[in-house]
Amino acid sequence: MRRFTGLILLLILLILPVSSVFAVGVPIEAVKGANVDLSKYEIIHPTELTLTTSEKNLMVSGKAVSGTKVTIKLFGTSDAKKKHYDLNKLPPKEEYILLQEDIQKSGNMEFFQKQLVLVNGVNKIQLTFEDTRIAPVEILVYVSENTANDTVNKEIRISNVKPLLK
Repeated sequence: MRRFTGLILLLILLILPVSSVFAVGVPIEAVKGANVDLSKYEIIHPTELTLTTSEKNLMVSGKAVSGTKVTIKLFGTSDAKKKHYDLNKLPPKEEYILLQEDIQKSGNMEFFQKQLVLVNGVNKIQLTFEDTRIAPVEILVYVSENTANDTVNKEIRISNVKPLLK
């Protein structure tokens, strides 16, 4: 039994470091033909180029060479024409409205962050590094108000059942 337990612990210790090594975030790319050390630049959060959420607050954070300015632009769509845009059916470029623009500077520890308030529907976040050898990064976030309502309805249903269980 002790050997079996030891073997299980050994397997867990071997698997943990490997899984953290292969964690991949948003890819940072250099402009074609540019020679730049991409290991010094990283988008930490969000971890995907496209995501769906019911949360309207999103923290954008990353890593860049100390003192680098990062321009963060948030674009939203109003979907006034009721075309029901989502991540599979994106609005044309002219329907995006600039909602917020902010310049963050990476600090001494080479990190930057910005809290964004998203709108319902499709949101586009554009990050542009001061170093022009780094290609801008675009992240698409779909905020679904239905998901938020479903969560509230589930909580109400569960709270209505609790008195019945007593």
